[in-house]
Amino acid sequence: PSENLLSILRQEFIERGAEGDQELASTVRWSGDMNIGGRPANFRVLRVKSRRLVMEGMARVTLEGTDVEALDRDGIHVKLMKPLHAVREPKWPILEANGSTTWPTGEDELHARFVTLRHLRTDMREIDIDIAIHNGGLISDWASNPSIGDEVGIIGPGGDPELPVTDGVVLAADRTGLPAIARLLESVNGEATGLIVAEAANIDELKSYLPDTTMRLAAFDRQSFHENVIREAREMSSLHTVNYAWFAGEFETAQAFRKHFKVDMGLTKHQQFSVAYWRRDVPGHTSREL
Repeated sequence: PSENLLSILRQEFIERGAEGDQELASTVRWSGDMNIGGRPANFRVLRVKSRRLVMEGMARVTLEGTDVEALDRDGIHVKLMKPLHAVREPKWPILEANGSTTWPTGEDELHARFVTLRHLRTDMREIDIDIAIHNGGLISDWASNPSIGDEVGIIGPGGDPELPVTDGVVLAADRTGLPAIARLLESVNGEATGLIVAEAANIDELKSYLPDTTMRLAAFDRQSFHENVIREAREMSSLHTVNYAWFAGEFETAQAFRKHFKVDMGLTKHQQFSVAYWRRDVPGHTSREL
């Protein structure tokens, strides 16, 4: 249905084929027009227009460029990338004849993180991305003080753009997952029942960031979030029927939630989703794949 999804399909096909026969995979050719030797169809370069804090520990970076209209379908997450060595001029990925993507290596290696498209203003060719601020992350450090005009690479989008059900929902996330919760709430105009457990200084801060919602809110600061988030979700499931549960955040917490969703809540794989956006003490870790 789109060049983005076709690009993802080609890449997946070649990667799986190469696991069996790398030489044969290199000979694959596709019908249709392809920008061989140029950038992949779902890759674009955007520039920093502005930056501001939207809540404690969360920076909103506004990016502008061409073809942002294509980001308004297929999902809510993109892979944002910059040179691993900040002083280097960026070298961007190249599309090979077999449909795979060649990424810069060595001194030109790119550092990539998945981020959520918080807002799209296609008429103005702008997007907003909200990035959790923490010590020691390359993208986080950049988002703390980006230069106007800085170029970044974007590939995607992907990821489920809407809630599959609206009654008996549990949504939980630390700051890295808050933009995704906001997008999920917007997909149902806030009309859902259940619980949102999120990392925020307090309920007022959480309310100010999220769209209006009929779901109950619980907020915990960074120091206490990981100790309390599963307890809150467990309490909700003991009192009410849970039809869908979702978590995004740190790797170990995501692992614990997967077990909780399956064993304690008895949810099927179609009723729950738990993903790691980062891993404690592992800089640059990302578990999402488009």
